Amino acid sequence: MKALAAALALALTIGCFVPYVVAIWRGCLRPSAVTWSIWALGTLLVVGAQASAGAGIGALPLALSACLSGGVAVLAAVRGGDLRPAPCDLACLAGAAGAALAWLATDDALLAVVLLTALDLVGFGPLLRRAWSRPDDESALFYLAGAVRNALLLCALDARNATTVLFPAVVGLACVGVSALLMVRRRTLQRRVAT
Repeated sequence: MKALAAALALALTIGCFVPYVVAIWRGCLRPSAVTWSIWALGTLLVVGAQASAGAGIGALPLALSACLSGGVAVLAAVRGGDLRPAPCDLACLAGAAGAALAWLATDDALLAVVLLTALDLVGFGPLLRRAWSRPDDESALFYLAGAVRNALLLCALDARNATTVLFPAVVGLACVGVSALLMVRRRTLQRRVAT
């Protein structure tokens, strides 16, 4: 059952990133390259912490997500995405480095995951700001698929403990929130244009 959940989570990860990448390439989406860089680094660190806490194959979808997030960051930089780091972005980047150092210094993977989860949520700040003002620059379906992927990932974990569960559970809920915000803002703006 865990292997099936991991396979479905891997397939969904690829399935949601491919159209997202195509939309960036075509210029339909303009995500923040800085935010995606932070998410790639933070997710990669979480994967290491999860692996050390016995996540097993359940960490594979996040590992793939970290690599693909790095690719989105590069593509966003090349294809006209937002390159201006907000102070929040720079703070998150410094925080991710601090979480890695805290993990190395204390050998406490849970501490690193708590810090990285908090930083990932802070990293949603620029996304929420952009989603509010320019909801067509992001994909609601992408974030909804990310939430489903994280639910599958939770089912695929070999060991369920705070270190392995915290990040995918919290980020999955955040993805639901972003998706909802994007859909509501689009409807609101469409109504304003129609009137």
